[in-house]
Formats: sequence, C-alpha cells, structure tokens
Amino acid sequence: MKVEEIFKDLPVLETSRTILRKIEKNDVQDIYSYCNDKEVSKYTTWDAHKKLEDTEGFVNFVIDRYSKKSVKPMGYTR
Repeated sequence: MKVEEIFKDLPVLETSRTILRKIEKNDVQDIYSYCNDKEVSKYTTWDAHKKLEDTEGFVNFVIDRYSKKSVKPMGYTR
C-alpha cells in the first residue's frame, strides 16, 4: 500500500490513553506549545516556530494536504 492511499482517508486510532487523529485548526495552540521549543526541534525536521503564525501556516498546510489527499508538499515554506 502506498503512503498516498493511507493518507487520503486517515483513520482515528484510539487506545485507553491515546487518540491519534487528523490535525484540526483548533490544534494550533497545542502544536505551537511543542513546535516553539528549541529542545524539541533539535530532534525534528523543522526549526522551532518563532511565532504562532508559523504553526498556523503548518496546520493550514497539513489540512490542505488532507483535502488534496496528498502527502507531497507543494510550495510550503516556513
């Protein structure tokens, strides 16, 4: 199975302690709380977000990818 096939209809995965689901617009503040941490970003593929708008851009990018059923970035810049 190709990643694109999985990404086009991501399931919600739930255990007694965790819920994995698609990113939503109301997740911006929670995502920002770890994306702006320089210690966290040392171990990721992104630079620490400097402002909330950086995270809003990321969330909008991901939601756009969901709507296009694609994992391929198209012009996303930080």
